[in-house]
Amino acid sequence: MALGSEMTMLLDAIEEARILVREDLTVAYANRAFRRRYGIKDATGRRCHEVLFHEVRSCAECGEACPVQKAFVTGAPAREVQHRFVPGGERFVELTATPLLRADGSIACVMETVVEQSGVRGLVDGAGVVAQSEAVRTVLGRIARVCARDTVVLFTGPSGTGKEVFARFLHENSRRAAMGFVKIDCSGLTVEAFEREFFGTSRERGLLDTLPGGTVYFDEVAELSLALQVRLLDLIETGRMRESGSGVVRVAGFRILCSSRYDLAQRVREGRFRSDLFYRLGVFTVTIPGLDERREDIAELARLMLRRASPDRPMELSEDALEMLVKRSWPGNVREFLCLLERAAISAEGHRIEASDIETVDPDSPDEASVPLAEFAARWEGSRKALAERLGISERTLYRRLREAQGDALQPEEDKGSR
Repeated sequence: MALGSEMTMLLDAIEEARILVREDLTVAYANRAFRRRYGIKDATGRRCHEVLFHEVRSCAECGEACPVQKAFVTGAPAREVQHRFVPGGERFVELTATPLLRADGSIACVMETVVEQSGVRGLVDGAGVVAQSEAVRTVLGRIARVCARDTVVLFTGPSGTGKEVFARFLHENSRRAAMGFVKIDCSGLTVEAFEREFFGTSRERGLLDTLPGGTVYFDEVAELSLALQVRLLDLIETGRMRESGSGVVRVAGFRILCSSRYDLAQRVREGRFRSDLFYRLGVFTVTIPGLDERREDIAELARLMLRRASPDRPMELSEDALEMLVKRSWPGNVREFLCLLERAAISAEGHRIEASDIETVDPDSPDEASVPLAEFAARWEGSRKALAERLGISERTLYRRLREAQGDALQPEEDKGSR
């Protein structure tokens, strides 16, 4: 495809990075902004995935949806958000492909606009997502696959893992980001309350009027009554809602996300959840890992929480305090972690949280006010290594604290005999 000077001048005047791509995925032209952004003198003739991601395989071969191919097939604009791991780290890239037509209506090429999203780092302070761990990076990669779609997504995982945080992350990285995000608590939700929420009342408008183009998040969808499960299934399948009293049918312009801490398959077997809704929600699920599976995130989660609590002068964690938090078990996951950290921050003197502050407020730690550490250690039936694990600290820290409490009286464990 021959490009005129006017076309190239127009593309070079655009500040966004853009490339023209042929049907065989080779680049016909890369504008000045693209060349500067990616340090490429000439991308002409190279495949778009090689230029963008240094990847010899196409998007489809990498398991990613290709907006360029979709635009050529459908003749309509296509948008995707791709999550890629590259030598320098990871990238979230928004790709928008727009067909450019000839006079006869055939597609000459596709113009692809490339926007590097802020990704995880930019959203730490916004959505509250921390992704130092491989477990969470895997979750974000899965979420990226449906950011540009309107697929219904079910977030699963134990209580306290932060399913709503990841649902908001998805919303904020979708084309609906500028619209609203509304959470519906399904626990105890009645048919009347459901209708008021969406259809409103004579005094207040409902979500069908106030949330055009936004996202509705059904929290703990397993708690819905069987009657409301029918309503939700109909909403998902038809995109419409019928008001019980008037019979008026309204189009719902919002996206639907759901969450559940329960095993929905088990609920189906128990007759407490509809199998047809279960299969519909199971089209795309995202399982959020517990905090014990993402310990690499604990330090950054702590810094984020402390920074939010006191942005002008955030508190700090001592090395021993952080070590205790990382080693401790978290059955209540992120919710338990944040609550304990908040209690420790209140208990601490000054702007530094010490291990002793955590021990003071941690119900799983010995209360040093009533049971001194030395006495607690003397009563302990297991090894010092097991005691250190029980306290959420290293053996080195345990020995140091016992030495401070007992002085020279502390003997090496082997001299005391096997415990």
